[in-house]
Amino acid sequence: MWLSWHVFRHTHATLGEQIGMALSDRQAQMGHGDVQMAMRYTHSDLERRRAAIETMSTRLMGEVEGNSVN
Repeated sequence: MWLSWHVFRHTHATLGEQIGMALSDRQAQMGHGDVQMAMRYTHSDLERRRAAIETMSTRLMGEVEGNSVN
């Protein structure tokens, strides 16, 4: 399998997001003039998205339950 440097840019952007690197930092490191281009190199992680939705749901349900008691 042949890999180009371009593949490493996608990997850098995606791993950077996974570890919590700020989008502006990824943009600067890849030398992009705008955030949209940096976003094109970042690939979503299904498990991370699922965990985020679970966290949001838990927090929202906690707030609803907390507000209904008051």
